[in-house]
Amino acid sequence: MWLATPAGGMLGFGEVPRAGEVEPTGDRELLDVLAASAGVDLTVTVVQGSHDLPGARLLDAVAVMDRLRSPGGCPWDAEQTHTSLASYLLEEAYEAYQAIEDDNHADLREELGDVLMQVLFHARIAAEGNGRADGTSDGEAARDEAARDEGARNDETAWDIDDVAAGLTDKLVRRHPHVFGSVTVDGVAAVETNWDKIKDVEKGRRSVTEGIPLSQPALALAAKLQKRAVKVGVPVDLILATGRVSPAEAVADLVGDLARATDRPPTPAGTPAEAGTPATSGTPAETTIGDLLFAAVALARQAGVDPEAALRTSARRFRDTLAAAEDAIRTAGLDVRDAGADSWRTHWPSSEEIPAD
Repeated sequence: MWLATPAGGMLGFGEVPRAGEVEPTGDRELLDVLAASAGVDLTVTVVQGSHDLPGARLLDAVAVMDRLRSPGGCPWDAEQTHTSLASYLLEEAYEAYQAIEDDNHADLREELGDVLMQVLFHARIAAEGNGRADGTSDGEAARDEAARDEGARNDETAWDIDDVAAGLTDKLVRRHPHVFGSVTVDGVAAVETNWDKIKDVEKGRRSVTEGIPLSQPALALAAKLQKRAVKVGVPVDLILATGRVSPAEAVADLVGDLARATDRPPTPAGTPAEAGTPATSGTPAETTIGDLLFAAVALARQAGVDPEAALRTSARRFRDTLAAAEDAIRTAGLDVRDAGADSWRTHWPSSEEIPAD
């Protein structure tokens, strides 16, 4: 057993038989209480522990964040809020992503630390809303903990880093019944299916589109929505706005439509959309798709359209259409996950039935 001391040190508790030769050290009453709580006839020896035990550095990071936010700490850190820090969380995540793309493990280590700092920052801000800021006595903290355990805390904005870690631990255990339970799975696909089913039950979601953050970049949003739709069996021709079964044909149709609308020939797929821009390296398909998307952005600019906003609008419209189809299928007494292509086509709403954003 390890306990943290107020000064940031760690106390280790090792078990020593009463018949052993090592004499107990530390507070005799505390040792007796610990031994009694453990239900064993042992003497507990308290020794100064090493900072090298797993997780010790995390405790140090929590302590540093507490110091920064406490009176006499950093003025800039003290005035931050969840809202003011939101962009930093996104920025740090992108920097970690860049380190992964660059295969730079040294940078990745640093950037993950910055991501962790954002987690600690938000948890500390939330803890202050729970009356757990600097200045709370041990007795008050204990009473706060007891009240929380009894369900007396009603303010959902009040939580701390322990709540974050506890929630993560509980979630991982719940969603891995094949590891922590008796469920048997056959491969990765079964694991993903179980994960989705457990998540749907936990969240009480009626639509596969729920839980997808609309604030993410439009390309990522569109890809996520399409993936969810395919998972429940929505046919490709319903996913594509043109009604085409082939995405390549749909792209050709849309690029042609946009070119005609702007009275300018589109940049051919597979070539740079603007002079002096090198083609993306990678597989031929990746290069072609990348250049096609790049060309589509150039066409959008030529038409005076913000491509990010345009794609976000299309993604939202698809989300609303898919959710409406799900409701119609359920109204018909069918299970969305078991609905076949014919059922999806029968209950797929027309564009006139979906209100504009």
